Amino acid sequence: MIYIIFNIVMSKIIPKCSRREKIRERIIVNKPIDCASRKIGMYWIDSDKGKEALTEFERISFNGKTSVVKCFPKTGRTHQIRIHLQYLGFPIVNDPLYNHPIIWGPSNGKNGVYEFTKEEIEKNFLKIHTYEAWIIKQEVAEDGIDEKDSIEKFDLEDVGTKRKDSQDELTECKKQKLETNLEQEEIDKPAVDDEKSEIDPNLPGFDVSKLTKEDDCFECKQIYRDPVRSDMTMYLHALSYKFDDLEFKTEYPKWAAEDFNG
Repeated sequence: MIYIIFNIVMSKIIPKCSRREKIRERIIVNKPIDCASRKIGMYWIDSDKGKEALTEFERISFNGKTSVVKCFPKTGRTHQIRIHLQYLGFPIVNDPLYNHPIIWGPSNGKNGVYEFTKEEIEKNFLKIHTYEAWIIKQEVAEDGIDEKDSIEKFDLEDVGTKRKDSQDELTECKKQKLETNLEQEEIDKPAVDDEKSEIDPNLPGFDVSKLTKEDDCFECKQIYRDPVRSDMTMYLHALSYKFDDLEFKTEYPKWAAEDFNG
């Protein structure tokens, strides 16, 4: 796996990369990049239609499982660092797009090998990254059938993958997430006793009495979980930028430490 730190001279970037092998101490990737899908903002290596893209990588550390790498992008293509690390076979640990074999195929894009067409890759991506994956509860449908598969169970047989979660595990997971969601609602609920409340009455707030539901509205029947930090984090950090006399630097993130196991 790879954690990355970005360093171009123009800027430095640090990522954290996957795989138990070490990425070479220093390596340059010069592979053209083209847009594979504008619908989902996905790019890939394309030697025929792609635009020039060059990135230099320098390994900082390796803890036996993951590598922290310093990156020096010499061009500025969209997703360039992520794609070039995927090409090397060391994608960023928690990259939701370029480190997902279900999307790209068994090789996961290493050496620019893609087992699926653009259309198939896009379809695979949309199966995984769908709003339905955020649903933790569905109310009983009008026909009396309980739509209990609130945690999406993707049918990925066409890409050679089957989910093996049992129904008990799904039910327990749904229960825990629902309880967490309801607990958070209690924490966030504004005080209703005006005499004891410290909330400024002049500030706008959520008035639950004004909440309405349409009986035939699918969206109204859903309860969605809130994203957690891991849903919004990728181990790719801009360490420094330099333009002429202007230079900006930041500290190394916690995940860049050699003993980090998160």
